[in-house]
Amino acid sequence: MSEVPKVIKIISTLGILPFLFGAIASLQLSLIQDYLNKFFLSLSILYAALILSFLGGCLFGFECLNKSMPNIKRAWIAIVPTIWALLAMQITNFSASILAVGFLLVYEFDRKAYSHGTVPGWWLSLRLPLTAIVILSLSIIGFSHES
Repeated sequence: MSEVPKVIKIISTLGILPFLFGAIASLQLSLIQDYLNKFFLSLSILYAALILSFLGGCLFGFECLNKSMPNIKRAWIAIVPTIWALLAMQITNFSASILAVGFLLVYEFDRKAYSHGTVPGWWLSLRLPLTAIVILSLSIIGFSHES
C-alpha cells in the first residue's frame, strides 16, 4: 500500500470531527448546554448518513474509472451505502447503530475493491483508521442516545 496523499489525509482527519462531537455530546456532559448536545447528536447522525452515501459514491466513481470495463456487480453494490443511509435515517431510534453497521459493510466493500485493484493503493490505509473511529463514535452515540 502506498502513502496517503497529505491533502487527503488532512481533509479526512478533519472529517472525523462531527463524529467526535456527536460522541462527546451523547455523554451529556453538564458543561455543555442541553440544546447543544441535541444539536451535535442530530448533526453527527445526519453527517454519518451523508458520509456513508459519499463512500458509496467513491466506490461507484472508482468502478467507473476501471480501465477495462466497470464490473456490473460492484457498480450495483456501490449504491447500497446510499440506500442503507436513507433507511437508517428512517429508523430514528437506531440510526446511529444502523449507520455503524453500514460503515463496517462499506469497509468490506473497500477491501474487495482493493483486491480487484479498483481503488488507489493508499485507500485502505486511509479507510481503516477512519472507519474504526467512525464506528466507535457511532457506537457510543447509539448506546447512550438511542433506546
